[in-house]
Amino acid sequence: KIKIEPGSFYEETGISIERASLYDSFLGSAMTRATHSYNIKVRNLLNSVNLKKPITIEFEYYGPKEGGIYEFKNGRWTYLYSQFEGDKIYADIHTNRYLGGTYAVFIDETYKTMDDIGGHWAARSIETFLRRNHISGYPDRTFRPDQSITRAEFVKILDNVYGWSMYSPYTHTSINFADSSVFGVFADSISKAVSLGYVKGYTDNTFRPHIPITYQEVEWLMQRITGRQDFKWYTVAEKIFNDYYVRSKSYNSKENYITRAEVVYLLHSLEEGLL
Repeated sequence: KIKIEPGSFYEETGISIERASLYDSFLGSAMTRATHSYNIKVRNLLNSVNLKKPITIEFEYYGPKEGGIYEFKNGRWTYLYSQFEGDKIYADIHTNRYLGGTYAVFIDETYKTMDDIGGHWAARSIETFLRRNHISGYPDRTFRPDQSITRAEFVKILDNVYGWSMYSPYTHTSINFADSSVFGVFADSISKAVSLGYVKGYTDNTFRPHIPITYQEVEWLMQRITGRQDFKWYTVAEKIFNDYYVRSKSYNSKENYITRAEVVYLLHSLEEGLL
């Protein structure tokens, strides 16, 4: 089902739901299909609607909590933040401009939730990114959302979200920073980011991967990645405050360090078309 609240949009529009045929062998053995795939189509002059309120995709479902609603997007199934109520599973579509899509329910047998994100203001974004394999937690099953994030960790998440190795051609730059020996698992992502011109080192030829990154540095970096010179972190901080009544430390100074939760919320909002 699709649920549309009054006032969600004002265009004269028809919406249809049709069963789709998609083969999902590429999902891997850990993913179990729980429903058929369904196409939701928007039928008007623009084949889209400008949403003023979220709309809800709902399936009848009796499986475990590892189940989730997925959207077929850019050639792959992408997890949507899913909630359960009785024998129903549902996901809200928050994007501003809705074009329709293809949806199904899958059970991810490998997913393990983090023990410290329940009740956190950014829980929706964090769980979504965990399920999309954009981020990972620590071995003790914590995510530590209010901990600052390092330069290397931020670059790694950007690589996962934007798929630099998959979609963005780049000339692999040999890492010749003076401190490259401590890059570890982040070396490849740092190399891509440098090759694409998104990040630079310091004047002493170091990258300093394990120091926290500031709000100001994130703002500059996101301007380059999104191509939007008008991107300002303040817009994100204001949205967090208005939606969750959480005051970012950036209000005191943009030289303060951004948290892991704030980074995930920022990138998830951009991915959903909300910024």
